[in-house]
Amino acid sequence: MIKINDMKYEIEERDKKIALKEKFNTNSYFGYLGEIAFAKCLNMEWENPGYKDTDLIAKDGIKYQVKTHVDSSEKKRFWLDGRHKVFDYYVFCHIDKNEQHVYIDGMIEKEMVEANSHSFLNKNAIYRRR
Repeated sequence: MIKINDMKYEIEERDKKIALKEKFNTNSYFGYLGEIAFAKCLNMEWENPGYKDTDLIAKDGIKYQVKTHVDSSEKKRFWLDGRHKVFDYYVFCHIDKNEQHVYIDGMIEKEMVEANSHSFLNKNAIYRRR
């Protein structure tokens, strides 16, 4: 990832190769790109979290769950991971439709997100509004 500013990262071919190699489904590919960008934001090297309860653990011990999707103009909600409650913050990212950049849209304490979530199709979600 090439840092453009604190909230925008250019996706490099090597990032795509890493995400493709590690992915276990289409959503995980995009999720990994978001995680790689946020790791860069934290000045960390990204490691595949596998099935751990958190996506990234910063050097200061803060735990993050990163939610990523493609083309935010169409996104209506983010699915929340209600099974695992051991992280501290949700980080919301989106990738432009040309898959050239990752944008970090925001970081919110887990309790704030979950207190404002709703049930949709028997899952917890939070609306995304512009």
